Amino acid sequence: MEGIKGIVPPLPFFKGGGTEKFYKLALGPIWERGKGLVKILEKFIHPELNQPVEFFGGSYILSEEGKISYQGKEVLYFIGIAGLDASCCGRSGCAFAKVPGFILNWETKKEESGRLASEVDRVKDEKSQREIVQLLKERYPQVTQIEFL
Repeated sequence: MEGIKGIVPPLPFFKGGGTEKFYKLALGPIWERGKGLVKILEKFIHPELNQPVEFFGGSYILSEEGKISYQGKEVLYFIGIAGLDASCCGRSGCAFAKVPGFILNWETKKEESGRLASEVDRVKDEKSQREIVQLLKERYPQVTQIEFL
């Protein structure tokens, strides 16, 4: 996984990592049977907002959680801000968005941590990703990077 332009560590929404206090994926997928098909749903644990996460050289926060409509479905996204401290070059930062996926079941369960979990389906096709990026950029022009998880 990449971080923000290789500088900000990746946010481990679906994978383990150093900031597991905010995000994790239940490693066992949730199976749903319907109309003769078996579908794997991914459980996404909602992070706490406005909690700084520090790393070597800076920090980031997730400041907003939202939903955006796309082709009759709701897409879950997060807006964050990263700040970089560099003694040689001064301070810098950026606004970013993370997109876990299409919401299948909203905040259906509470985890041991007390945080709510939703079931999502990742946005996998490039055409949908491009169109969702455009929708998010229209709503958040300050966001310079959008990552689909």
